[in-house]
Parts: sequence; structure tokens; C-alpha cells
Amino acid sequence: MNLENPFGFKITVEKEKQRVVFYMAGPDRRYNGKEYILEKEEMDEFCSALEENFELYLKKKAEGNLQLIPGKMGMTIRFGLVEGVCFGGIYGQIRSEKKLRKCISYISQMKKDI
Repeated sequence: MNLENPFGFKITVEKEKQRVVFYMAGPDRRYNGKEYILEKEEMDEFCSALEENFELYLKKKAEGNLQLIPGKMGMTIRFGLVEGVCFGGIYGQIRSEKKLRKCISYISQMKKDI
């Protein structure tokens, strides 16, 4: 894969299992990391969920409704210090259309590579 990883955490493509593993390390060695496993057949749904969660993020931010919102496919929509569409609670932080498009493009390329 030639694209730069826009997510900011380790991503492993497991071709033999036809899945992608996102690994988000803890803030330091005292904490365990988290894994988010995305099967190949879920990738289109995942991209749609990213878009829907991002639209909800923009809507709620414009309304001034800045509470934590559970998003689709295990994502969260956060406001404040850690803000945006996030994975595993606080990771990923998609806050701009540009990053959203990069992430969706990256997922689409991984799907082709599996």
C-alpha cells in the first residue's frame, strides 16, 4: 500500500484472514492498548458509518450540543479536548472533511489489497 496512514495508529492488513487490525497503544506502558478489528465484508459499512458519524459531529457542533455521543460501529463522537469522530473512545479524532476523505480512501485501498 502506497498511501500514508491518516489514522495515527498502527494498522495491520491480514490478507490470509481478510481483515484489518487497528491497534491503538495506551498513553504509556501502564495501560494496555486497544484493538479494533475490521473484516473485509464490513469495510463499506465502516466507511458509511464514518461519513454518518462525521455528519452528526458537524450537526451537533453547529447546534452547540457538545455531549459525548455513541456513534455507529463502535465509534464515539466527542467534543472538547479530544474532539471528533473517534475509535476506541479517544483515538483517531476525525474533525475535518479532508481527514475524513483520506481515511475513507485509505480503507478503500486496503480493501483492494486484501
